[in-house]
Amino acid sequence: MVHSKKAPEAVNLQAVQAALRMLQMNTTQEGVENYFGNELSLLAKMAGFQTNIPPPFIDKASPFAKQTEVIMPKYKSKKRRANGDGSYSVLQNGKIRYQAFAMDEQENLLYFDKDDRLTYRGNGTPKRLSGTGDTEGKAKSAYRAKCVAILQAGYYTKTRSKTTQELVREIPAAASPHDDRVYLSPSNPDGVCYYLIEWLKKNKKPGIHVKPKTFDHYMEVAERLYRFFGETDAAVIDRDCMQEFFDWMKTPAARKDHKDMGLSAKTINNTYVVLSEFFEDNIGKYFISNPCRKTKRDKAIIPEARVLEQDEQEVFIREALEERRLGRAILIVLFTGLRLGEILALEISDFDFKKKRIYVNKDVVRINTYAATGPKTKLIKQDTPKSNTSNRWIPMNEEVEALAQAQFVTLASEHNLNPLNLAFPSKNGTYTDPRTLQKRVDEVSKRCEAKGVHVHSLRHTFATRLDENKVPLTVIQSLLGHASIITTSRYSHALDRERQKAVETLEGAVFPKKRASKTAVAHKLHTDNFSIQRSE
Repeated sequence: MVHSKKAPEAVNLQAVQAALRMLQMNTTQEGVENYFGNELSLLAKMAGFQTNIPPPFIDKASPFAKQTEVIMPKYKSKKRRANGDGSYSVLQNGKIRYQAFAMDEQENLLYFDKDDRLTYRGNGTPKRLSGTGDTEGKAKSAYRAKCVAILQAGYYTKTRSKTTQELVREIPAAASPHDDRVYLSPSNPDGVCYYLIEWLKKNKKPGIHVKPKTFDHYMEVAERLYRFFGETDAAVIDRDCMQEFFDWMKTPAARKDHKDMGLSAKTINNTYVVLSEFFEDNIGKYFISNPCRKTKRDKAIIPEARVLEQDEQEVFIREALEERRLGRAILIVLFTGLRLGEILALEISDFDFKKKRIYVNKDVVRINTYAATGPKTKLIKQDTPKSNTSNRWIPMNEEVEALAQAQFVTLASEHNLNPLNLAFPSKNGTYTDPRTLQKRVDEVSKRCEAKGVHVHSLRHTFATRLDENKVPLTVIQSLLGHASIITTSRYSHALDRERQKAVETLEGAVFPKKRASKTAVAHKLHTDNFSIQRSE
């Protein structure tokens, strides 16, 4: 107890109010003493029982605000916290606040882009949330309610002044494009395929952990695994089983398009990577070891890229100019090396004519809906291109600038719907389907009599022309948006030229005495071979 007559002046009034509040919340006497000290807690308890009224809160504008201002000591939680558990603190009104980074149900961090929309790891930053309540449990529940609301809405909004009920009411009815998906549903709860689906749902959520298109590839792996193993228990899966599975993928039976060939070595190796990660994550839970280890698979052979020759390119440009709607888009791809989804996601504002730059920061892809009814696929915009390094700007030369300006003049004169301000919208004002642009490239190639030309071939051609003009490989890498220079080196033909020069240094070694021309050497070899055949 405080026995001094000057106790009302010496005692911090706001601290007394907070201590009294904790007592009214049925906080134990020991808990209040640990926080405020024995004398202050007893004084608050006595004041509470004497007045039996809630403590008045000091207005900051009051002349007593300065002398009653309190700096709260560190809150002492009863339980020892581990990393990631968040932190508790007591507010001046006596309520408890819980703070932690936003997480999903499996306590995986949520990441947000610059517009506070959910994105995948590596492309955003985590964000701290807080919840308040009368007890630790209520404070953490308020925090969890915010996390759930963010997961359902797909974005973060400041909700400090809103109650949990108000926050939940603001969640859109169709909050996430992935909530109504119908995934592969194995019936055996102990099956390897059942475990894989559950693992994908928890650790590879589309739009949060990975891109939606990447998630589609994971689901294709799960479907193949289910077609082979069915409801097989996870306990019986060993290395021999997985070797049989990879061997089966080399047969036409593994394909759904009924082509008379197996899946490519690249597809098989990508499947191995996904399944190996799944098995590794569940060692000790469902599996003793990773059954993918030491399985044998063919090495992926990267086919040679189709590149337009110089004369082919000139004819291709003339024919592309005859295209009514997407001819300019085709030529901009040829002159900038943009990917298929990147060119179709461009907005008018992405073209900076003052700096002569095109800003690339999104793309358009077609993904599976996994819906029980309705369309099987749909077109979506991804807020980031293929990788982090794909976020870039590309300089515009005079040809690209003229094409872009002509396109925007056409859009303005036609007065068609274009609510998204797209550079190359569809007739309905939405994103142009990537398949539509590919069909137009096919038509142009057919008129040019150039076989095997795809949209990506134009990207290869762009890189090849740069390499032929001796542009450094690192510059080509930045323009193409490659994460690894190894990928860029596939487009470079500098090594091919050096190989040719190396072999040409041996010319004349066959007939050193007479430096004959190539035609003469060929004639000599032919006649010698003919004379040998006659003598035999």
